[in-house]
Amino acid sequence: MRLQNHPFQFLLRFEWCLLTIAALGELIQTPMFRVSRGMPHEPGWNLVIILIFGLTSLRSPNSNSRRYGVICGALLVGLSAIAAFGTGFKLLPLLCIVVVLRGGVMVGAKMSWLLAGITFLIGAGAQIYTITNFRLPRLEQMALRRAARLAPDMSPDFLRPEVNEFVVSRLWTTTLSSILLLGLVLLFVQVLLATLLAERRSREALAEANTKLRDYALKVETLATLQERNRISREIHDSLGHSLTAFNLHLAAAIRLLKTDPVEAEDLLQDAKRIGSETLRSVRESVSSLRSEDPLKSQPLTIALELLLQDWSRSTQIIPTCEIDASLANSLPESLRVAIYRIVQEALTNIAKYAQAKTVNISLERSGLDLRLVIQDDGVGFVRSQTQSGFGLQGMDERSMALNGVLTITTAIGKGCRVEVLFSSPVQQDLAIGIS
Repeated sequence: MRLQNHPFQFLLRFEWCLLTIAALGELIQTPMFRVSRGMPHEPGWNLVIILIFGLTSLRSPNSNSRRYGVICGALLVGLSAIAAFGTGFKLLPLLCIVVVLRGGVMVGAKMSWLLAGITFLIGAGAQIYTITNFRLPRLEQMALRRAARLAPDMSPDFLRPEVNEFVVSRLWTTTLSSILLLGLVLLFVQVLLATLLAERRSREALAEANTKLRDYALKVETLATLQERNRISREIHDSLGHSLTAFNLHLAAAIRLLKTDPVEAEDLLQDAKRIGSETLRSVRESVSSLRSEDPLKSQPLTIALELLLQDWSRSTQIIPTCEIDASLANSLPESLRVAIYRIVQEALTNIAKYAQAKTVNISLERSGLDLRLVIQDDGVGFVRSQTQSGFGLQGMDERSMALNGVLTITTAIGKGCRVEVLFSSPVQQDLAIGIS
């Protein structure tokens, strides 16, 4: 394992330092490191235990499974118990600190506290085991010399009960102090590890949230771009397509009337010229601003539809009937008025191109709490299932769906076509407060 792969590099270095100190303690054979005479001490086996502790740190905790962490923690606890009760490890507290450090990284939060508790019991049990099973002659000799200085006239045998009581009291006090200090150190290490791990998890969660936020932002940007492209394509199709259709119809009518009624043909040509100029201006504005102008030109919906029907009737020689409540139509939100205008415009364009109709009826009315728009003709009709790729029908459907409306087209061969859009009332309420 590389050092940079460890989640806490300074903790790994600290573990290695503690293991190095413990190894040096096993190698140094001086009286100051000898706990007691007669206590079993196996430096070779202790060095093997230290080596195993070092090898377990060579695998990155990031790549460990929970099962590996539990197995490794159990192994370290078992080795600590052997070092405490079987081989006489000199610097056992250092080994206990390493176990707590390693366990806190490899196992979960609850398991790490359990591991720290077992390690503390092993350290405390080792010290109590040392007191109850081994004699400490050097400390006893020191107590006898101190008692002799205090009472030089008394014999050593007479002083021995007092000395033994002093030794036992002093020994238990030191042992309990050592156990308490070990517990505090292990508790501090465990709390420190829990804090570091919690902070690390918070940073990882924050990084993951930032990644998701960036992904969402990219998706929103992509969706917004797609919606804008669809909007532009609908506007170009609705405005430019309708204008060119009217332009072709005027030219066709002018050619047809050129010999029989030159005056009417001239008027139609003048209208075609006007339509061509307006179409060219609209294209230039669309290219420069990437958005079409307001199709209503800030006019009320009824007036805009009236002008649209006049131009369409002049081109097709069909006079449509229109049933629209002016107060209702002109009170609608702008986005809804634009959608109604574009849907009517596209429906009229399709009728002029394909329907061969003689009558056209347009109505806009309330249907309960809903708003219903109907465009119906008596033309040749068509097969709905065979007309799936038309931009006009698709644009009408998209405009309806954008306002939570439902587009229904009822048609059949020889039975005309009925285009119906039902806008539900919740959408109108939302649009009334500015939500489109």
